Amino acid sequence: MATPKEIKLRIGAVEKIKKIASALEVVAFTRLKKIEEKTENARHYFDAIHELAFDMSKNLLYEAHPFLRARKEIKNYVAIVLSSDKGLCGDFNTNIERNFKIFLSKKQNHKGLAISVGKKGASFLKKAGVDVLNEYNSSLRSINYAGVSIDITNRLSNMFLKREIDEVVVVYNQFRRQFLGKPRIFRLLPLKIESFSVRRVRDYEYEPAPYMVLETLLKEYMANQLTQVILESNAAEEIARMLAMKKARDNADETINELNLQYHKQRQMRITRELIDITTAANA
Repeated sequence: MATPKEIKLRIGAVEKIKKIASALEVVAFTRLKKIEEKTENARHYFDAIHELAFDMSKNLLYEAHPFLRARKEIKNYVAIVLSSDKGLCGDFNTNIERNFKIFLSKKQNHKGLAISVGKKGASFLKKAGVDVLNEYNSSLRSINYAGVSIDITNRLSNMFLKREIDEVVVVYNQFRRQFLGKPRIFRLLPLKIESFSVRRVRDYEYEPAPYMVLETLLKEYMANQLTQVILESNAAEEIARMLAMKKARDNADETINELNLQYHKQRQMRITRELIDITTAANA
């Protein structure tokens, strides 16, 4: 059984862990607010690109460009996997890994490649034996997320046009305020563009050729869609870290209470023994 001194040392160690968890929770909350601000600033531009792409695709017939044309048979695909660079974020990366393995089980007859945005994702992709085309950091502090989106979009769109791949999917955690993000897989290519509202499609005059304008616009649309997803994944990561740190803080409080109870029991037992020894000596 631990001595009172040893219990006191354990209480001190747990209190230090509690302080670290509290500090990390505050940091995660601050980062979340910054990500939400960036997402809000980027959303207006994305909405405008979305509606313009919808108008043009309808004006030029929906399948006027290969980016909008579904392939009859999917032989090769690329999965863009969004994870975190660091741990201490609960089940954030575990959920992504689990969801990706389910996706792989459905694609056993297809040839797959992957692009990892996040060091944790790169690690489990290699363990799963998936060929990784490229790796990027996921932290908004260390990457130009818009530049990463453009780089990925240009590479994959060229591969798609050359028929080296038939499908591009994105695996990530959806952002849910005050809850752990829900894993989601959505198709980036071929594109499926739907309007936010029912309205009359506008006519445009194109310079240069309509096809070239549409291709440039669709690439911009894909890059912005990927940027929005990266921001959403980062927001989900910070929520997951906040929840994990809150749980760690609550567990620390519970452990400290239990250790304090043990300490007082040990102290009471020691005082009782000393009183018995004094009484026995006095009687003798």
